[in-house]
Amino acid sequence: MKVSDDTGASDQFLPWIAAHPDGRLSLSWLDRRSDPSNISYDAFYTNTLDGLNFLPNVRISTGSSLLGVNDFIGHYTGLAVSGSSVFPVWGDTRNGSSDIFTALGKVR
Repeated sequence: MKVSDDTGASDQFLPWIAAHPDGRLSLSWLDRRSDPSNISYDAFYTNTLDGLNFLPNVRISTGSSLLGVNDFIGHYTGLAVSGSSVFPVWGDTRNGSSDIFTALGKVR
């Protein structure tokens, strides 16, 4: 099932899924929808209660990364959750090197 609400033909890749204590699921992934050339990527997440209906996607990265600076970004992706929060982790290359980023997202 497609969880991205992107209506274009951009790539979504390196997905992660985690279950909250109440059974809700959160998913995070890297996504190229913000780049018409389909090269740069951002981190997104969403939540679902039933696995069929997903809330609108949230861009959690504050700047786009360019693939090609480091081709091993997938080694550094992940997702942790708590009762009320989402913590995506991704390899971010916006500064010209591969850095590990995380951000605080909310369960909606």
